[in-house]
Amino acid sequence: MAVQQGLIVPAYWGGGQQAKWDRVIDKAGPAGAIPKAGSVRRVVVGYGYAARGYTNVADGPTRVQTLIQNCLIPLKQRQVEVLAYIASYNGDTSQPGRPDPGDPTTTLRTVADQIDDWWQHYSGYLDGIYLDQGPQLDLGPFLDANGHLVARDDTYFHTYYSGIANSFRASLYTGPKRIALGAALFPYDWTLQVADEVMIFEGKPAEYSDPHPILPSGSGPAPAWWSQNPDRVFVVLHDVSNLSALVTSVFRARDRNVGYVFATTTSSTRYDLPTWFDEEVGLVDTLNKHPNAGVAFIDDHLYYITNWYITNWLVTRMAKHGSGSLPPFVRRALRWPGWLPKPPVGLILPGKS
Repeated sequence: MAVQQGLIVPAYWGGGQQAKWDRVIDKAGPAGAIPKAGSVRRVVVGYGYAARGYTNVADGPTRVQTLIQNCLIPLKQRQVEVLAYIASYNGDTSQPGRPDPGDPTTTLRTVADQIDDWWQHYSGYLDGIYLDQGPQLDLGPFLDANGHLVARDDTYFHTYYSGIANSFRASLYTGPKRIALGAALFPYDWTLQVADEVMIFEGKPAEYSDPHPILPSGSGPAPAWWSQNPDRVFVVLHDVSNLSALVTSVFRARDRNVGYVFATTTSSTRYDLPTWFDEEVGLVDTLNKHPNAGVAFIDDHLYYITNWYITNWLVTRMAKHGSGSLPPFVRRALRWPGWLPKPPVGLILPGKS
């Protein structure tokens, strides 16, 4: 039977965007309920809400409380796993102390300092951390603080990330202290010993379509563990330009036994909610309810959703401005009773369950 999928959302936006949070919270289900498969089940709170950004300005405490009250508490009430974004610099320990590329007035901070900041301000509302910029085997060496050349090979990464994980889990921070690790195309399964969840792919749909991913050893079959642990692996797809690409990507992730997905229209430099986020949730929900569904079923699903949105727009416009506000050809179409197709059996409309 096909894997049941859920959504993991990188919430990498800053303040003043409550509408985006509301959309994510809405798709996590009602308060007090465990999110069903197919809905939002994990959220990474990104650097847009990092603690340092709000302790360096006059209204810092207010923004922290806003995030807690309007975002984190509702997510916790819905039993969504909330992870704090941590930059781990691909294991390069020479990075902390350098100017932050995103804000040259500040400096990059150590992994330990970032974790401490999150728990200083959001203790009780976090379930763990997401270590971004994780292990890669195509990276060169770096000079450490003592001027020694350090090679970033598999042995180095295993030691480095094991140290972070052991220190975090042994700490006095409150909460489950779960760990997710960004390790796209990293082939070694020790990552599952270090982390509870591993990102195994991050890229564009065309790159995900290749059945033989480009591994450090060259092009070859994906490691077996990528498909043997569906609830512990996830993929993130960016630059997904249309709904057709979304359908293809989600189908492919399901066929590869990946338990968590996120697809967005934006680039990898600034993840954001796609304009068709509701359709993405509805698509995954529908596939979970109909695990043997094929592309034809999904085509019908998306076709009807498109018309459903059009109908809602028409009804809203007529209620506000009257039918006379609609173009003549639209008024003629509305008099034809068969203009809207019958929904496929089992269809889940956006916002419905």
